[in-house]
Amino acid sequence: MKKKLSIIITYSIGHFYIDFVCAYVFSLLWFKQLISPTLLGGLIILYNVIAFGSQPIWGFLMDYYKKSKEGAIVGLLLTTFGIALFFEPLLATIALSIGNAIYHAGGGIVALNLEPSKAKYPGIYVAPGALGLFFGAVLGRFTVGFNYVVIGIIIVCCVLVTLISKLPKARIEKYKNVKNHLVSVILLLLLVSVCMRALIGFSLCLGWKSLFCLGLLLTTAIAAGKFFGGFLADKYGFMRVGIAGLLVAAPLLIFFQAIPWVVYIGVFCFNLVMPITLTAVAEALPNYKGFAFGLTTLALIVGYMLFLILKNNVVVGQVFTTIVISVNLISLYFGLKDYNKIKVLSNYIE
Repeated sequence: MKKKLSIIITYSIGHFYIDFVCAYVFSLLWFKQLISPTLLGGLIILYNVIAFGSQPIWGFLMDYYKKSKEGAIVGLLLTTFGIALFFEPLLATIALSIGNAIYHAGGGIVALNLEPSKAKYPGIYVAPGALGLFFGAVLGRFTVGFNYVVIGIIIVCCVLVTLISKLPKARIEKYKNVKNHLVSVILLLLLVSVCMRALIGFSLCLGWKSLFCLGLLLTTAIAAGKFFGGFLADKYGFMRVGIAGLLVAAPLLIFFQAIPWVVYIGVFCFNLVMPITLTAVAEALPNYKGFAFGLTTLALIVGYMLFLILKNNVVVGQVFTTIVISVNLISLYFGLKDYNKIKVLSNYIE
């Protein structure tokens, strides 16, 4: 148990670090006004497409060569190198996005393999990312002491690389192949649910979140939902926690977006689903968990791109949010229902 905790804590800190560095660099580019807002917007889209869209590729390679730890280390180093390219924004964006993608997939494999079919470790792993993004964006506003921040980032990277290098590898379970026609249906339904979750997240109108304290509390609620979602799902069941979380979150996020404390409850319940869908997708592809992890991030970027397309052509409001949450709820319900059918068919090979 102690070994598993040391592994997941280290990789979770790395997740915070990766997202912190990426947000810090883009925040600096904005507040230092080194590039135009239009170019920055294009770079952010490019970053998201590479960072989220390429993860299935990196995940598959790490699955195939069984190099999740090595992949995580490369991701840390490449992301840190990205800040050295700060004055070459395009190169920095490419380095940051690829490093981000490799680390997420590598750490995701480790988290998913610590205790197969359990959602608590994936939940712990993904939770700090939102906090990393928040604090990186906030610190990027302050241009004083840039050199000291970079030195600190390099030191943290060196410590993380050393710690991960010394950690034992998480045991990778092998499964008998589950030849079941339901697998494709399960993957489609669960990935639709992930896509809809991303679309909802981007479409919420929360103008008050730009205030530091309110934004921090919102980010904390998001991280807490992901963190506790895995524990609750393991204890009470994926279906109960996932569906209950969405049912509670729906009215709060649809009708009370102007009231921060209500939204905090809503996003907490809404994010309980995140480790559930991640674990279920990974268990549907038990021998390719890095690839499965990447599929969930690919679904996120699809949701992001849908938002970019729809926001200029569709009125994003209560009706829109209601429709998207309904699709999310239906796809999650039937995806988990079918997942429970194949779960018992996955047998370990020692």
